[in-house]
Amino acid sequence: MSLTRSTEQRDHVRYRLKDSLFAVIQGYYIDTPACIVDLNRNGVGFYSTCEESELTGKFIVLDIISDRNRAILRSLSARVVFACAPFQNKNDPNVAPKRYGLQFVNLSPLEKRQLELITKKYVLLK
Repeated sequence: MSLTRSTEQRDHVRYRLKDSLFAVIQGYYIDTPACIVDLNRNGVGFYSTCEESELTGKFIVLDIISDRNRAILRSLSARVVFACAPFQNKNDPNVAPKRYGLQFVNLSPLEKRQLELITKKYVLLK
């Protein structure tokens, strides 16, 4: 198994990123950009401090931006298919970010091609 692949079980392999990318979810769900940890043309994984119950099973629209606040792709539709609260020390007052998995839905052929190109540009190589 490649070291760049995520260890979670998915239908499609997502690859870890070498540069920072962020997901900005449109609407009221998340106030700050979420840090993307892996992606491919079918989905994306990220961490956020958003309440888990607010996103689970929802259909959302998101923008993918770079660490320089440049929009890479805008208004991608996705469904939240995975939400997991991390282990947190009960004595720690800080809210630990939760892991979310999104599956892109209703993407155009152009958006799929753009996601392939972005994945090739931003993923870690062996």
